[in-house]
Amino acid sequence: MKVENIKSENMSFEYKINFTAAEIEEALDKKVAEKAKNFKMQGFRKGHVPLNIVKQNVINSVLGDVLENLINKACDSVIREKKIEELASRPSYKFDKQYEYGKDAEVVITIDSAPLFDLKPYEFEIDKVTPKITEEDVEASFKEFLAANPVYDDVSESYVIQPGDQVKYSAKCYNKGTYSKKKSFGNTVIIPNVIPEGAEFLENFAGKKVGEEFDFVPATNKNLTYKITIKSIQKEVKGLSMKEYAEKKGIKEVDTLVNYIKQKLENKFNSQSYLYHKNQILEILTSQYSFDIPQKIFDQEMQTVIATVNKDYEDKLKAAEKDSTIKVPEKKTEEQLKEEYSDTVKKRVILGYILNKIARKENVTVSDKELIAAIQFEADNSPYMSQHILNYYRNNQQALAFKRAELVEYKVMNLLINKSKAKTTKELKQNEIDEIVKKLMEEDD
Repeated sequence: MKVENIKSENMSFEYKINFTAAEIEEALDKKVAEKAKNFKMQGFRKGHVPLNIVKQNVINSVLGDVLENLINKACDSVIREKKIEELASRPSYKFDKQYEYGKDAEVVITIDSAPLFDLKPYEFEIDKVTPKITEEDVEASFKEFLAANPVYDDVSESYVIQPGDQVKYSAKCYNKGTYSKKKSFGNTVIIPNVIPEGAEFLENFAGKKVGEEFDFVPATNKNLTYKITIKSIQKEVKGLSMKEYAEKKGIKEVDTLVNYIKQKLENKFNSQSYLYHKNQILEILTSQYSFDIPQKIFDQEMQTVIATVNKDYEDKLKAAEKDSTIKVPEKKTEEQLKEEYSDTVKKRVILGYILNKIARKENVTVSDKELIAAIQFEADNSPYMSQHILNYYRNNQQALAFKRAELVEYKVMNLLINKSKAKTTKELKQNEIDEIVKKLMEEDD
């Protein structure tokens, strides 16, 4: 194996590696010998097929693996020899010319090293905020809670279904007039205040009483007819106090409900205060460090930013077609975007390296179980897109890696916030932290 350095620039290195035909053949013969141990062919006992015959049969399937193993070993050798301490990304390679079996192979490998820097002490002084939960906050939060978790009461026999009612029904299915137990079912539906256009099924419930029926033929299968029977109707009880809600739900002490509401408010506040505290720490880290970053990593991050900005522009353009009051700014060229976001991208990459180094020092990791739970939580919070989200992560290893990195960053930031001392401590109401976070989000945009 012959190695030649053909490029060394901004932490990116390229090496031309020449593998002789003899080296490749030797590695190939070893692989064939491994395959031969379990190779089967009619007329021979398992594992006793002559090597030359095995080679003829497996060469096309194993040659790629043989070459890749040689390249990986060459990469490892170069990294050790050149004393590259940390990689910025996985090494890549390409053949200098099309490989022909029986001849030498020339491969160009690219190795990007991560920047080298020493961690500075990371116990900071920041302005900390704590929640000041008022009675007004509790009352407002309870109203939101009640809207999301309504209470229903039974109604009289003469009552007809109204918007907002919870209706239980049975659906007997008839396939071309023949009853189908398998396709029959029972369900509960809440009648929306505004029935979407084309929702004929929901429209049929209006004005019905318990015991009344209607037929429904789904547009997707005209052979099926469902006989819908109203089994029960319950009307939403509005305007309940916390005490009344607790009684309806069988909660013995109203304080149990109050404390639950307060805990939800505190959790919301802590989630928002995290952004406030995180922003301060990132500003401190940004001021403490300055080092060169790999051009390849910078370019990748810049392309991600440009793609995001362009998508936002396209979304605004579509929205403006439906709403003339929405103003769409002039689209910026790629060069303009690069100039505008260059400093931001560089800071983002630098911060990524710093946080990763802290994570390694503090042994901060994310288990597969935690990763799966986070993805499931994301899916559960988008019920109409849940399966799409799960499939996206299931079929995209890069997305999984980004998600894991996001969770590691969250853990590291919490660690840094907890380590930080309070320069000042201030109690804030919910609307006050809302305003602070709103400004931070606008600055990020």
